[in-house]
Amino acid sequence: MVTPAAQAADGPSVTVSPSENLDPTVENVLTVTGTGFTGPAAANGAYLVVGKTSIWAGGGPLISDGWNDLLWVMPRDIQDGGFVKTLTIPANTLDPAESYHVATSAAHGLSVTERSLDAFFPITVAQPVVAPTATSTTLSASAASVEEGSVVTLSANVAPADAVGTVTFSGDGSPAGSPVQVEAGTASLALGSDLGVGNHSFTASFTPADPAFFLSSVSAETVISVTEKPTTVPESPKAKVSASVTDASAKGLQVSTTIENIVLRAAADVPDTGKDDQGVYVGIIEKDRVKEYGSSADAGAKEDFAYKTFIKDGKVTRNLEVPADKLDRSKEYVAVSWLAHGLLNDSRYLGQADIAVTPAQ
Repeated sequence: MVTPAAQAADGPSVTVSPSENLDPTVENVLTVTGTGFTGPAAANGAYLVVGKTSIWAGGGPLISDGWNDLLWVMPRDIQDGGFVKTLTIPANTLDPAESYHVATSAAHGLSVTERSLDAFFPITVAQPVVAPTATSTTLSASAASVEEGSVVTLSANVAPADAVGTVTFSGDGSPAGSPVQVEAGTASLALGSDLGVGNHSFTASFTPADPAFFLSSVSAETVISVTEKPTTVPESPKAKVSASVTDASAKGLQVSTTIENIVLRAAADVPDTGKDDQGVYVGIIEKDRVKEYGSSADAGAKEDFAYKTFIKDGKVTRNLEVPADKLDRSKEYVAVSWLAHGLLNDSRYLGQADIAVTPAQ
């Protein structure tokens, strides 16, 4: 950029309107008001130009080529040293990257030798408004289906990779954790092991750090299915379980269950609680639902507990009254036993026995 020569305080000057943020896409008509154009230097009038500051900025003969517009202010147009003229800048001839000004010079031969009428007024060009870049966000999960208690990692990919901002992960319509900073186009979040059984829908929303540069975006839904963790019942029982129906009526059944060969464990041998076994549980439940005792101690039609002091020589018998409204005659039932206290699992399972109801009963 060429810096214009300084103007004397009492010398000629010009003002321009409009002069700021000119729209380069349209024709611009500038009104130029000049004052102080007097004396021998103004004998031939003055030249008035508009264009890049790099073409000419005083200090030497006026350059005649390359201007956006140039006109001659004739001597008769100057009254008491002043004039008003218009310059026209055609559409699409201004470059926002360049610097421009309106300039004056002595006219004709004096434009080569006379510098006292050199005057300048800067004009600015409106800078183009750059539209923010659109983004896209995709979401994936480390697994589409997991057992309850498992950890799942959500990963969001934001394009373009240089987008700056954060990603908010949401599950079933609510935020899942705090926003995560995007690094190299990615953000991730590890979900805790507390996801409930069922299907859960997740999305990832990108929020730009500066909306002037990037637009926000939201991913499509990703569904994670959480299944119930199965309770494994061993094929070989650890004790002998027998059960018989001693009475049947409209009120329900009386079931006598005997468990033999019971071995209660010391705390060091109890993997799930680390506490001494306190006795045994007995439950009456549909045969195909035994594993439900692994998640609920009252999952069946009737349950009972035999404290360890009632167990003699590894044997105990419990009589259970099973209400009729808890039974379905079309189902098969079993009496199942496991070590207390705790839910049914592989290490606690003692065994089970079918419950037979005779036609007479």
